[in-house]
Amino acid sequence: MQVLAYLQRALRIVEHFADGQIKSIQLGAMGLSKLVQRNFHEGDDGVVRPPPRPVAALQARWMG
Repeated sequence: MQVLAYLQRALRIVEHFADGQIKSIQLGAMGLSKLVQRNFHEGDDGVVRPPPRPVAALQARWMG
């Protein structure tokens, strides 16, 4: 019976670890999804591109 109890405890530990890993992956995926939504948009032609930069920022970059 001790072996069975040991194996059941080991299984609970592994399940707990796996649940934590799954939650970490889900949170990471949600963060990545939000980042992509913030930094990219779908154009009228269906192509996903970064949003256009403001003209002033582009001019400052080119003109130094």
